[in-house]
Parts: sequence; C-alpha cells; structure tokens
Amino acid sequence: RSTPKPSSAASDVYKRQNADAVAALLAAGAAPTAVDSNARAPLHRCAAAPGGAQCARLLLEAGAPIAMRDRAEQSAVHFCARSGDAETMKVLTSA
Repeated sequence: RSTPKPSSAASDVYKRQNADAVAALLAAGAAPTAVDSNARAPLHRCAAAPGGAQCARLLLEAGAPIAMRDRAEQSAVHFCARSGDAETMKVLTSA
C-alpha cells in the first residue's frame, strides 16, 4: 500500500498555516497522512513555524498521527520545539 502524497499547493497551505484552507483541504478529502519526498506530513509543516496550533488541531482531529516521523526520524514535536511555539506544542503534546 502506498502512502498518499500531497500536491505542492496543499503543502504550501500547510506551511502557511491557514486554518480555513486546511479545513477546506480536509473536507475535500486531503489525506492528513500524506507525505512529501522527505516523508514529512502536513502536521510536520504546521508545526514547523509559530502559529500552527489551529492547523495542528484540525489535522489531529482528522486523524493525523502524532508519532509520524520524517526521513530524519523527526516528529512534528521536534519541528515545533525548533520553532519555539508554546501554543502549538501544547496542542501536540495533548494529542
């Protein structure tokens, strides 16, 4: 079974942390487990920069697994720790 891959447009939405756009993607059937060429999932993208708490919450509610790791064995929690976003970290560690 292959892992779904996000489109570049979807990856951009996750990086920009636009909660309305993330909700629309999920409603349209976007897979919260889709990974890019580095095995990074949407949750990694939302956690990588400050301000991703709402997007992270939406992805977790849609079934994104908190334990997913990229090719470097980094989780969304690792990405969030580097960004320094306490609100997103609270969302991630409460999952």
